[in-house]
Amino acid sequence: MRKKVLVLIILVITFIIAYIVFAQRGDKDIGKVTGINNEYFESWGDEFELVEDESGTISFKDPDAAFEKMVELCGEGLAQIQKEYELDEISKADYEAYKVYGWQLTGGTDEAKKQAAFVSSFLDIYENK
Repeated sequence: MRKKVLVLIILVITFIIAYIVFAQRGDKDIGKVTGINNEYFESWGDEFELVEDESGTISFKDPDAAFEKMVELCGEGLAQIQKEYELDEISKADYEAYKVYGWQLTGGTDEAKKQAAFVSSFLDIYENK
């Protein structure tokens, strides 16, 4: 009888924990669930609004608009990455090197470095489109 009560208690506790964890998935603040700082992205503009699909993958609500806005806002950082690493111009089909090298930028102004870091962060999510 004790074993049955103990098993029942464990099952109830497990159910409660699972409910709490999965209930968070419906939270509108994606950062609370994923650790992604959505305020950081949204501070760059409304085009960087994040959404989560059914499988939990985070992407931009409108990836094409977000990409265009990133290019518009981060021109100095993109130019510095391109110059420092001798890359072709960034495009929606060819951006992987920018994602990798943006974090590693050593030259340019502080603003270029800030933009380059944003480019890497942005492209890390953009690839989920």
